[in-house]
Amino acid sequence: MRELILNKVYNIMKKTGKNFLKLILKIDEKITFEKYKREREKRKKIGSKYKNVEKKVVLEKIKVQELQKIVENQRAQIKNCKSNNEKLKYKLKIVENELKEEKEKNESIIEGMGNNGEN
Repeated sequence: MRELILNKVYNIMKKTGKNFLKLILKIDEKITFEKYKREREKRKKIGSKYKNVEKKVVLEKIKVQELQKIVENQRAQIKNCKSNNEKLKYKLKIVENELKEEKEKNESIIEGMGNNGEN
């Protein structure tokens, strides 16, 4: 594209007879500057996209860390519940054993009363 523009300018300046070399250099300079400007804008856009992606990644990492904390808390609660469950099972066995002992005592007392009544 640059060459086409330069060729057209060259042909026009050749026909008019003016100092075309200076004009060509100015146009070439402008074209180069515009090209540089576009490339710089592209780099800025890419940089801003990269920064946005970085921000999203950081936010996702924070979310993951929060979720990991929640999971750890839930695991701790589950362990706590399991240990409480084991404690309650142990207490239940103790109470059942005490109940059996009381029942056996009561039955032996009832049998003893029945035997005394027969005697």
